[in-house]
Amino acid sequence: MVHTEPEDQPCRTHLLRYGPMALENTRLEQLGESDLQRLVDDAVREGRTIDYKLLVGLKDDAKKEFLKDVSSLANSAGGDLVIGVREDPPGVPAELVGLPAASADQELQRLENLLRDAVEPRIPGVTMMPIPVHAGSEVVLVIRVPRSLAAPHVVTFGNHWRFYGRNSSGSYPLDVPEVRSAFSLSESRISRLREFRIDRLARIKAGETPLPMMEGAKVVLHLVPLDAIGAPPRFSVDDLRGALGQVLPLSTSMTTHRHNLDGLLMYWRHAGEDLTGSYLQIHRTGIIEAVDASLLSPLPERDDLLIPSTGLLNDLNDALTSYTSFLLGTLGVAPPLFVLVSLLDVEGYGLAVRQDLTLSKRGVPIDRADLVLPEEIIEELPVQVDTILRPVLDGVWNAAGWERCLDYDETGSPRGRR
Repeated sequence: MVHTEPEDQPCRTHLLRYGPMALENTRLEQLGESDLQRLVDDAVREGRTIDYKLLVGLKDDAKKEFLKDVSSLANSAGGDLVIGVREDPPGVPAELVGLPAASADQELQRLENLLRDAVEPRIPGVTMMPIPVHAGSEVVLVIRVPRSLAAPHVVTFGNHWRFYGRNSSGSYPLDVPEVRSAFSLSESRISRLREFRIDRLARIKAGETPLPMMEGAKVVLHLVPLDAIGAPPRFSVDDLRGALGQVLPLSTSMTTHRHNLDGLLMYWRHAGEDLTGSYLQIHRTGIIEAVDASLLSPLPERDDLLIPSTGLLNDLNDALTSYTSFLLGTLGVAPPLFVLVSLLDVEGYGLAVRQDLTLSKRGVPIDRADLVLPEEIIEELPVQVDTILRPVLDGVWNAAGWERCLDYDETGSPRGRR
Protein backbone atom coordinates (compact mmCIF):
# COMPACT_ATOMS: atom_id res chain seq x y z
CA MET A 1 0.00 0.00 0.00
CA VAL A 2 1.30 3.47 -0.83
CA HIS A 3 1.74 5.70 2.21
CA THR A 4 1.60 9.43 1.62
CA GLU A 5 2.11 12.26 4.08
CA PRO A 6 1.32 15.71 2.67
CA GLU A 7 3.69 18.29 4.09
CA ASP A 8 1.48 21.19 3.20
CA GLN A 9 -1.89 21.95 1.69
CA PRO A 10 -1.83 23.12 -1.91
CA CYS A 11 -3.18 26.55 -2.67
CA ARG A 12 -6.12 26.87 -5.04
CA THR A 13 -4.50 27.11 -8.46
CA HIS A 14 -6.29 27.44 -11.76
CA LEU A 15 -4.34 26.88 -14.97
CA LEU A 16 -5.70 26.81 -18.48
CA ARG A 17 -5.34 23.26 -19.78
CA TYR A 18 -4.74 23.08 -23.44
CA GLY A 19 -3.53 20.46 -25.86
CA PRO A 20 -2.92 19.71 -29.52
CA MET A 21 -6.23 17.90 -30.03
CA ALA A 22 -9.75 19.28 -30.17
CA LEU A 23 -11.01 16.30 -28.15
CA GLU A 24 -7.86 16.19 -26.04
CA ASN A 25 -9.59 16.67 -22.70
CA THR A 26 -11.13 13.22 -23.15
CA ARG A 27 -9.02 10.09 -23.54
CA LEU A 28 -9.76 8.28 -26.77
CA GLU A 29 -11.10 5.13 -25.09
CA GLN A 30 -13.46 7.28 -22.99
CA LEU A 31 -15.03 9.17 -25.88
CA GLY A 32 -18.77 8.70 -26.25
CA GLU A 33 -21.58 9.86 -28.46
CA SER A 34 -22.19 12.89 -26.22
CA ASP A 35 -18.63 14.14 -26.81
CA LEU A 36 -19.11 13.92 -30.57
CA GLN A 37 -22.58 15.47 -30.40
CA ARG A 38 -21.06 18.41 -28.54
CA LEU A 39 -18.89 19.11 -31.59
CA VAL A 40 -22.08 19.37 -33.64
CA ASP A 41 -23.99 21.40 -31.06
CA ASP A 42 -21.12 23.84 -30.64
CA ALA A 43 -20.43 23.96 -34.41
CA VAL A 44 -16.72 23.29 -33.84
CA ARG A 45 -15.17 24.07 -37.20
CA GLU A 46 -12.41 22.14 -38.88
CA GLY A 47 -9.06 23.62 -38.07
CA ARG A 48 -5.48 22.86 -37.28
CA THR A 49 -6.24 19.93 -34.96
CA ILE A 50 -9.56 18.49 -36.19
CA ASP A 51 -11.02 17.35 -39.49
CA TYR A 52 -14.39 15.80 -40.44
CA LYS A 53 -15.41 13.35 -43.14
CA LEU A 54 -18.66 11.66 -44.00
CA LEU A 55 -16.73 8.62 -45.22
CA VAL A 56 -13.53 7.56 -46.98
CA GLY A 57 -14.60 6.39 -50.41
CA LEU A 58 -13.06 3.68 -52.53
CA LYS A 59 -11.93 5.96 -55.37
CA ASP A 60 -8.35 7.16 -55.58
CA ASP A 61 -9.26 10.81 -54.97
CA ALA A 62 -11.00 9.91 -51.71
CA LYS A 63 -8.05 7.83 -50.56
CA LYS A 64 -5.60 10.64 -51.34
CA GLU A 65 -7.76 13.10 -49.41
CA PHE A 66 -7.72 10.78 -46.37
CA LEU A 67 -3.94 10.34 -46.57
CA LYS A 68 -3.47 14.07 -46.96
CA ASP A 69 -5.51 14.83 -43.84
CA VAL A 70 -3.80 12.24 -41.62
CA SER A 71 -0.28 13.11 -42.76
CA SER A 72 -0.95 16.85 -42.39
CA LEU A 73 -1.99 16.32 -38.76
CA ALA A 74 1.16 14.28 -38.07
CA ASN A 75 3.33 16.91 -39.77
CA SER A 76 1.80 19.72 -37.70
CA ALA A 77 0.33 19.71 -34.19
CA GLY A 78 -1.42 16.33 -34.25
CA GLY A 79 -5.17 16.02 -33.86
CA ASP A 80 -8.32 14.02 -34.60
CA LEU A 81 -9.93 12.94 -37.86
CA VAL A 82 -13.62 12.22 -37.25
CA ILE A 83 -15.28 10.03 -39.89
CA GLY A 84 -19.06 9.65 -40.12
CA VAL A 85 -20.01 13.31 -39.81
CA ARG A 86 -22.08 15.30 -42.30
CA GLU A 87 -20.87 18.88 -42.78
CA ASP A 88 -23.07 21.88 -43.58
CA PRO A 89 -21.56 24.24 -44.58
CA PRO A 90 -18.24 22.58 -45.44
CA GLY A 91 -15.98 22.37 -42.42
CA VAL A 92 -18.81 22.65 -39.88
CA PRO A 93 -20.28 19.45 -38.37
CA ALA A 94 -24.05 19.28 -38.84
CA GLU A 95 -25.00 15.66 -38.03
CA LEU A 96 -23.55 12.41 -36.67
CA VAL A 97 -24.42 10.07 -39.52
CA GLY A 98 -22.02 7.26 -38.70
CA LEU A 99 -20.95 4.15 -40.58
CA PRO A 100 -22.57 0.70 -40.33
CA ALA A 101 -21.38 -0.88 -37.07
CA ALA A 102 -21.27 -4.32 -38.67
CA SER A 103 -18.52 -3.26 -41.08
CA ALA A 104 -16.49 -1.11 -38.66
CA ASP A 105 -13.66 -3.63 -38.16
CA GLN A 106 -13.29 -4.11 -41.90
CA GLU A 107 -13.16 -0.34 -42.46
CA LEU A 108 -10.56 0.12 -39.73
CA GLN A 109 -8.38 -2.55 -41.32
CA ARG A 110 -8.72 -0.89 -44.74
CA LEU A 111 -7.67 2.50 -43.41
CA GLU A 112 -4.77 1.06 -41.39
CA ASN A 113 -3.49 -0.73 -44.52
CA LEU A 114 -3.83 2.46 -46.55
CA LEU A 115 -1.77 4.45 -44.05
CA ARG A 116 0.84 1.71 -43.85
CA ASP A 117 1.25 1.40 -47.62
CA ALA A 118 0.95 5.00 -48.80
CA VAL A 119 2.69 7.25 -46.24
CA GLU A 120 6.46 7.39 -45.71
CA PRO A 121 7.91 7.09 -43.17
CA ARG A 122 5.25 5.23 -41.20
CA ILE A 123 3.36 7.50 -38.80
CA PRO A 124 3.86 6.09 -35.28
CA GLY A 125 1.19 6.17 -32.62
CA VAL A 126 -1.93 6.53 -34.80
CA THR A 127 -4.94 5.16 -32.88
CA MET A 128 -8.38 4.42 -34.34
CA MET A 129 -11.50 4.08 -32.20
CA PRO A 130 -15.08 3.32 -33.32
CA ILE A 131 -17.56 5.28 -31.18
CA PRO A 132 -21.11 3.80 -31.16
CA VAL A 133 -23.90 6.22 -32.08
CA HIS A 134 -27.64 5.86 -32.69
CA ALA A 135 -28.04 3.14 -30.07
CA GLY A 136 -25.11 1.22 -31.52
CA SER A 137 -26.42 0.69 -35.03
CA GLU A 138 -23.71 2.97 -36.44
CA VAL A 139 -20.25 4.08 -35.38
CA VAL A 140 -18.24 7.25 -35.86
CA LEU A 141 -14.55 6.54 -36.37
CA VAL A 142 -12.16 8.80 -34.50
CA ILE A 143 -8.56 8.62 -35.70
CA ARG A 144 -6.15 10.22 -33.25
CA VAL A 145 -2.87 11.31 -34.82
CA PRO A 146 0.01 12.46 -32.60
CA ARG A 147 2.44 15.12 -33.68
CA SER A 148 5.14 12.96 -35.16
CA LEU A 149 8.78 12.76 -34.18
CA ALA A 150 9.46 11.26 -37.63
CA ALA A 151 7.94 14.21 -39.52
CA PRO A 152 7.72 15.24 -42.24
CA HIS A 153 5.69 12.39 -43.74
CA VAL A 154 5.01 12.23 -47.46
CA VAL A 155 1.94 10.77 -49.21
CA THR A 156 3.09 8.23 -51.84
CA PHE A 157 -0.20 7.01 -53.28
CA GLY A 158 0.04 5.95 -56.94
CA ASN A 159 1.85 8.69 -58.83
CA HIS A 160 1.08 11.17 -56.06
CA TRP A 161 4.09 12.26 -53.97
CA ARG A 162 3.59 15.28 -51.73
CA PHE A 163 4.14 16.65 -48.22
CA TYR A 164 1.21 18.31 -46.43
CA GLY A 165 0.95 20.65 -43.48
CA ARG A 166 -1.99 22.05 -41.58
CA ASN A 167 -3.17 25.45 -40.37
CA SER A 168 -6.44 26.89 -39.08
CA SER A 169 -7.98 26.55 -42.56
CA GLY A 170 -7.13 22.84 -42.90
CA SER A 171 -4.51 20.89 -44.81
CA TYR A 172 -2.37 22.32 -47.62
CA PRO A 173 0.66 21.21 -49.69
CA LEU A 174 4.01 22.23 -48.22
CA ASP A 175 6.27 24.22 -50.50
CA VAL A 176 10.02 23.53 -50.74
CA PRO A 177 11.08 25.99 -47.98
CA GLU A 178 8.42 24.53 -45.66
CA VAL A 179 9.61 20.98 -46.32
CA ARG A 180 13.18 22.03 -45.53
CA SER A 181 11.95 23.72 -42.36
CA ALA A 182 10.05 20.59 -41.34
CA PHE A 183 13.17 18.45 -41.64
CA SER A 184 15.14 21.01 -39.63
CA LEU A 185 12.45 21.13 -36.96
CA SER A 186 12.55 17.35 -36.58
CA GLU A 187 16.30 17.50 -36.03
CA SER A 188 15.99 20.46 -33.63
CA ARG A 189 13.58 18.52 -31.39
CA ILE A 190 16.19 15.85 -30.85
CA SER A 191 18.81 18.53 -30.20
CA ARG A 192 16.59 20.26 -27.63
CA LEU A 193 15.87 16.93 -25.95
CA ARG A 194 19.58 16.20 -25.60
CA GLU A 195 20.28 19.72 -24.36
CA PHE A 196 17.54 19.27 -21.75
CA ARG A 197 19.04 15.98 -20.64
CA ILE A 198 22.60 17.30 -20.39
CA ASP A 199 21.39 20.31 -18.40
CA ARG A 200 19.36 18.24 -15.93
CA LEU A 201 22.14 15.69 -15.37
CA ALA A 202 24.66 18.49 -14.74
CA ARG A 203 22.32 20.08 -12.21
CA ILE A 204 21.70 16.76 -10.43
CA LYS A 205 25.45 16.14 -10.17
CA ALA A 206 25.90 19.67 -8.83
CA GLY A 207 23.27 19.04 -6.13
CA GLU A 208 20.65 21.32 -7.71
CA THR A 209 17.73 19.00 -6.95
CA PRO A 210 14.29 19.78 -5.47
CA LEU A 211 15.53 18.38 -2.14
CA PRO A 212 19.04 17.73 -0.77
CA MET A 213 20.03 14.17 -1.68
CA MET A 214 22.27 11.47 -0.28
CA GLU A 215 25.79 11.54 -1.68
CA GLY A 216 27.02 8.92 -4.13
CA ALA A 217 25.96 7.18 -7.32
CA LYS A 218 22.47 7.77 -8.64
CA VAL A 219 19.98 6.24 -11.07
CA VAL A 220 18.13 8.86 -13.13
CA LEU A 221 15.02 8.19 -15.23
CA HIS A 222 13.43 10.86 -17.41
CA LEU A 223 10.20 10.49 -19.35
CA VAL A 224 9.76 13.36 -21.80
CA PRO A 225 6.66 13.72 -24.02
CA LEU A 226 7.51 15.15 -27.43
CA ASP A 227 4.98 17.94 -26.90
CA ALA A 228 6.65 18.95 -23.61
CA ILE A 229 10.03 19.93 -25.08
CA GLY A 230 10.27 23.69 -24.72
CA ALA A 231 6.55 23.92 -23.96
CA PRO A 232 4.84 26.03 -21.27
CA PRO A 233 3.00 24.38 -18.34
CA ARG A 234 0.07 22.32 -19.52
CA PHE A 235 -1.39 20.59 -16.48
CA SER A 236 -2.92 21.95 -13.30
CA VAL A 237 -2.20 20.97 -9.71
CA ASP A 238 -5.41 18.96 -9.67
CA ASP A 239 -4.33 17.06 -12.80
CA LEU A 240 -1.04 16.05 -11.20
CA ARG A 241 -2.68 14.91 -7.95
CA GLY A 242 -3.92 11.90 -9.90
CA ALA A 243 -0.39 10.53 -9.51
CA LEU A 244 -0.87 9.99 -5.77
CA GLY A 245 -1.41 6.31 -5.11
CA GLN A 246 -0.49 5.48 -8.71
CA VAL A 247 3.24 6.21 -8.99
CA LEU A 248 6.23 6.13 -6.62
CA PRO A 249 9.83 7.29 -6.64
CA LEU A 250 12.37 4.66 -7.65
CA SER A 251 13.30 1.94 -5.13
CA THR A 252 10.71 2.78 -2.48
CA SER A 253 7.21 1.79 -1.43
CA MET A 254 6.63 4.80 0.82
CA THR A 255 6.50 8.45 -0.12
CA THR A 256 5.79 11.95 1.12
CA HIS A 257 4.54 14.59 -1.27
CA ARG A 258 4.21 18.33 -1.65
CA HIS A 259 3.69 20.81 -4.45
CA ASN A 260 6.38 23.13 -5.79
CA LEU A 261 6.73 25.62 -8.62
CA ASP A 262 7.46 22.86 -11.14
CA GLY A 263 4.48 20.67 -10.23
CA LEU A 264 4.22 17.71 -7.84
CA LEU A 265 7.19 16.40 -5.83
CA MET A 266 7.14 12.94 -4.26
CA TYR A 267 10.08 11.72 -2.18
CA TRP A 268 11.37 9.29 0.44
CA ARG A 269 13.73 9.77 3.35
CA HIS A 270 14.37 8.13 6.71
CA ALA A 271 12.55 9.67 9.66
CA GLY A 272 14.61 12.41 11.21
CA GLU A 273 17.04 12.66 8.29
CA ASP A 274 17.45 15.76 6.17
CA LEU A 275 18.61 14.02 2.98
CA THR A 276 16.30 12.19 0.61
CA GLY A 277 17.27 8.88 -0.96
CA SER A 278 14.81 9.08 -3.87
CA TYR A 279 12.48 11.65 -5.40
CA LEU A 280 9.99 11.88 -8.24
CA GLN A 281 9.29 15.28 -9.81
CA ILE A 282 6.24 15.49 -12.08
CA HIS A 283 6.35 18.72 -14.05
CA ARG A 284 3.31 20.67 -15.21
CA THR A 285 4.60 20.17 -18.75
CA GLY A 286 4.20 16.39 -18.39
CA ILE A 287 7.93 15.69 -17.98
CA ILE A 288 8.81 13.17 -15.25
CA GLU A 289 12.17 13.09 -13.46
CA ALA A 290 12.97 10.26 -11.03
CA VAL A 291 16.31 10.24 -9.18
CA ASP A 292 17.41 7.54 -6.73
CA ALA A 293 20.55 7.39 -4.59
CA SER A 294 19.62 4.33 -2.51
CA LEU A 295 19.85 1.45 -4.99
CA LEU A 296 23.55 2.01 -5.68
CA SER A 297 24.61 3.03 -2.18
CA PRO A 298 27.43 0.80 -0.84
CA LEU A 299 26.48 -1.81 1.74
CA PRO A 300 28.23 -1.39 5.12
CA GLU A 301 29.40 -5.01 5.13
CA ARG A 302 31.07 -4.78 1.71
CA ASP A 303 34.11 -2.91 0.47
CA ASP A 304 33.33 -3.08 -3.26
CA LEU A 305 30.80 -1.09 -5.28
CA LEU A 306 28.09 -3.06 -7.04
CA ILE A 307 25.12 -2.43 -9.31
CA PRO A 308 22.43 -5.00 -8.45
CA SER A 309 21.43 -5.98 -11.98
CA THR A 310 18.09 -7.59 -11.15
CA GLY A 311 17.21 -4.83 -8.73
CA LEU A 312 17.91 -2.23 -11.40
CA LEU A 313 15.75 -4.11 -13.91
CA ASN A 314 12.88 -4.47 -11.42
CA ASP A 315 12.94 -0.85 -10.31
CA LEU A 316 13.10 0.54 -13.85
CA ASN A 317 10.43 -1.87 -15.07
CA ASP A 318 8.02 -0.99 -12.24
CA ALA A 319 8.66 2.72 -12.59
CA LEU A 320 8.35 2.84 -16.38
CA THR A 321 5.14 0.80 -16.28
CA SER A 322 3.45 3.08 -13.75
CA TYR A 323 4.83 6.37 -15.12
CA THR A 324 3.73 5.66 -18.70
CA SER A 325 0.32 4.54 -17.44
CA PHE A 326 -0.04 7.83 -15.58
CA LEU A 327 1.10 10.00 -18.48
CA LEU A 328 -0.70 8.21 -21.30
CA GLY A 329 -3.72 7.11 -19.30
CA THR A 330 -4.50 9.47 -16.43
CA LEU A 331 -3.14 12.67 -18.02
CA GLY A 332 -3.99 11.66 -21.59
CA VAL A 333 -0.57 12.63 -22.98
CA ALA A 334 -0.11 11.47 -26.56
CA PRO A 335 2.95 9.49 -27.63
CA PRO A 336 5.76 9.63 -28.52
CA LEU A 337 7.56 9.67 -25.17
CA PHE A 338 11.33 9.68 -24.80
CA VAL A 339 12.76 7.32 -22.18
CA LEU A 340 16.12 8.50 -20.83
CA VAL A 341 18.09 6.41 -18.30
CA SER A 342 21.39 7.56 -16.80
CA LEU A 343 23.67 6.23 -14.07
CA LEU A 344 25.74 8.96 -12.43
CA ASP A 345 29.05 8.65 -10.54
CA VAL A 346 29.43 4.90 -11.16
CA GLU A 347 33.12 4.76 -12.09
CA GLY A 348 34.66 1.69 -10.47
CA TYR A 349 31.34 -0.05 -9.97
CA GLY A 350 30.98 -3.70 -10.92
CA LEU A 351 27.86 -5.71 -11.65
CA ALA A 352 26.17 -8.16 -9.29
CA VAL A 353 24.36 -10.51 -11.62
CA ARG A 354 21.71 -11.40 -9.06
CA GLN A 355 19.84 -9.38 -6.49
CA ASP A 356 21.78 -11.28 -3.81
CA LEU A 357 24.67 -8.90 -3.25
CA THR A 358 26.73 -11.56 -1.43
CA LEU A 359 27.99 -12.53 -4.89
CA SER A 360 31.42 -11.37 -5.92
CA LYS A 361 31.81 -8.52 -8.36
CA ARG A 362 31.50 -9.80 -11.91
CA GLY A 363 32.92 -8.47 -15.18
CA VAL A 364 35.20 -5.42 -15.03
CA PRO A 365 34.87 -2.09 -13.21
CA ILE A 366 33.04 0.63 -15.12
CA ASP A 367 35.64 2.98 -16.61
CA ARG A 368 33.75 6.28 -16.60
CA ALA A 369 31.89 8.45 -14.12
CA ASP A 370 28.53 8.60 -15.90
CA LEU A 371 26.60 6.20 -18.10
CA VAL A 372 24.32 8.34 -20.28
CA LEU A 373 22.48 5.52 -22.03
CA PRO A 374 20.90 5.89 -25.49
CA GLU A 375 17.39 7.32 -25.53
CA GLU A 376 14.50 5.00 -26.30
CA ILE A 377 11.11 6.04 -27.70
CA ILE A 378 7.58 4.94 -26.85
CA GLU A 379 5.79 5.48 -30.15
CA GLU A 380 2.47 3.74 -29.67
CA LEU A 381 0.22 1.79 -27.34
CA PRO A 382 0.32 -0.70 -25.74
CA VAL A 383 3.70 0.02 -24.18
CA GLN A 384 6.16 -2.90 -24.34
CA VAL A 385 8.27 -2.02 -21.30
CA ASP A 386 10.60 -5.03 -21.58
CA THR A 387 11.36 -4.20 -25.22
CA ILE A 388 12.17 -0.59 -24.31
CA LEU A 389 14.39 -1.42 -21.35
CA ARG A 390 16.42 -4.23 -22.86
CA PRO A 391 18.80 -2.06 -24.97
CA VAL A 392 19.18 0.29 -21.99
CA LEU A 393 20.22 -2.55 -19.71
CA ASP A 394 22.42 -4.02 -22.44
CA GLY A 395 24.35 -0.74 -22.25
CA VAL A 396 24.84 -1.07 -18.49
CA TRP A 397 26.12 -4.64 -18.87
CA ASN A 398 28.36 -3.61 -21.79
CA ALA A 399 29.94 -0.95 -19.58
CA ALA A 400 30.76 -3.66 -17.03
CA GLY A 401 32.40 -5.87 -19.65
CA TRP A 402 29.52 -8.15 -20.64
CA GLU A 403 28.26 -8.84 -24.15
CA ARG A 404 24.62 -8.23 -23.24
CA CYS A 405 22.18 -8.14 -20.34
CA LEU A 406 21.80 -11.70 -19.07
CA ASP A 407 18.71 -10.77 -17.07
CA TYR A 408 16.83 -11.42 -20.32
CA ASP A 409 16.51 -14.92 -21.74
CA GLU A 410 16.85 -15.93 -25.39
CA THR A 411 13.22 -14.96 -26.09
CA GLY A 412 13.71 -11.46 -24.72
CA SER A 413 11.74 -12.11 -21.53
CA PRO A 414 13.26 -10.86 -18.25
CA ARG A 415 14.50 -13.46 -15.78
CA GLY A 416 13.87 -13.27 -12.08
CA ARG A 417 11.12 -10.63 -12.15
CA ARG A 418 9.48 -10.33 -8.76
